[in-house]
Amino acid sequence: MALHWTMRGMGSTNEMRRVGGLNSNGRREGSGAILGPEPASSAPQPRPSARGRAALWWFLALLHAQPRAMHVAGFDSSDEEAAEEEGEKPAPLPLSWLPLSPAYSSAFLGVCSLPGCRFKDVRRNLQKDIDELKNCGTQDVFVLCTKGELLKYRVPNLIDAYQECGICVHHYPIPDGDAPDMTTCCTILGELRSCLESNRKTIIHCYGGLGRSCLIAACLLLQLSDVVTPQQAIDSLRELRGSRAIQTIKQYNYIHDFRENAAAQLEAQDTVQRSVSR
Repeated sequence: MALHWTMRGMGSTNEMRRVGGLNSNGRREGSGAILGPEPASSAPQPRPSARGRAALWWFLALLHAQPRAMHVAGFDSSDEEAAEEEGEKPAPLPLSWLPLSPAYSSAFLGVCSLPGCRFKDVRRNLQKDIDELKNCGTQDVFVLCTKGELLKYRVPNLIDAYQECGICVHHYPIPDGDAPDMTTCCTILGELRSCLESNRKTIIHCYGGLGRSCLIAACLLLQLSDVVTPQQAIDSLRELRGSRAIQTIKQYNYIHDFRENAAAQLEAQDTVQRSVSR
């Protein structure tokens, strides 16, 4: 028995036939050969077999699914373009300014979430966010995200983008939910104070601008004023950034123990310096 099935996509003049064995004119063709347009014939055409019908349905289903697959692939490759085509505009960067009086009566420390973040339902535009920071007069930015996070949140070139725009970058990666060792924390605070004393507008951010960023900001408040208590520093950040600021028990305890641990760190450094000078 010859296997014979036809496709009628554009009318009888464009019919294509797959033939195995003998064709309709009695001539032998190679098994599975694809022939050209079927000559007009008044003879009734043989009915496709069950196997032929299944193959036809599979082929048509593949053609139907292909445009949708192409659309999805295109969206994944350029979410930003798709959002712009639909008229979606990212909300302004959630940037908060922390007053540092009385130590710095005219200075403010900016705290924000990760510029350009594209993760889950967050769809930010990196260039627009950096432009917004530049328009605010930002000169220095402290980045607390790890390089792995920058990849995860689709801003792998964030550091380079800052530098290309003339913003000085201080990159101190701290794992999400964690706290820095005391040496690193004191280094960050020293650079922050240097920026503020030079009247340089400074921003600090992690991923959400709630955990690591608020921890460093709270420690700065404790370092600038002896009368501010750890809880007051935490409350100030929660009033500024929301109740979720200072996210983990480790961060909470770190702030409460900061003064004691910072004093111990300073004493250890002095001991080392005295030993070297002898």
